[in-house]
Amino acid sequence: MTFKLIFPENYDEYAWEAEAKGYLTGVTVTVKELTISLLFYDPVRLAQDIEEMISLNQVFAEKNVVVVSNVNRITIETAVASLFGTGDIYRLT
Repeated sequence: MTFKLIFPENYDEYAWEAEAKGYLTGVTVTVKELTISLLFYDPVRLAQDIEEMISLNQVFAEKNVVVVSNVNRITIETAVASLFGTGDIYRLT
């Protein structure tokens, strides 16, 4: 069994921007008949977003957040392969 990782359309054209901003939405993983949408954050950006929400007396809640050291293709591919290999990908459904 394998998985299919799909990046947003034209990702390669703005990959540098996603890495600089520290987050990327629109990534999907297909395993069997399941399609899972993922949101990738680097730790610094995630902390900033959480802090901002808390300062506004709001709650930070995001579905299927994956935290990686850098938001780039290689790190994302490695993270998804790891989640698939351990079976943790199914926890995101």
